[in-house]
Amino acid sequence: MTILEYLLDSDPSIKRLVTITLLEEPCPYEESPLNNRYLDLFNHEMITWTGIYSPKWISTFYTLIELIQFDIDPNNLIFQKV
Repeated sequence: MTILEYLLDSDPSIKRLVTITLLEEPCPYEESPLNNRYLDLFNHEMITWTGIYSPKWISTFYTLIELIQFDIDPNNLIFQKV
């Protein structure tokens, strides 16, 4: 198995990044367990993330930065809410 095959066989967000940047091909957004781990920690009442970083503004900022780096679907409802 080559490194490229390994990356393409991993999380859908990694596969999307590899396909777009290395293979220069379009790739649709897919449900990503990696992104979902972050989204599961979102507190809808406080409109922030809990348990990742603290204080609140740092948590939201760095969590959003990581979600952007993992190429989250911009139409994701939680992502749009924040």
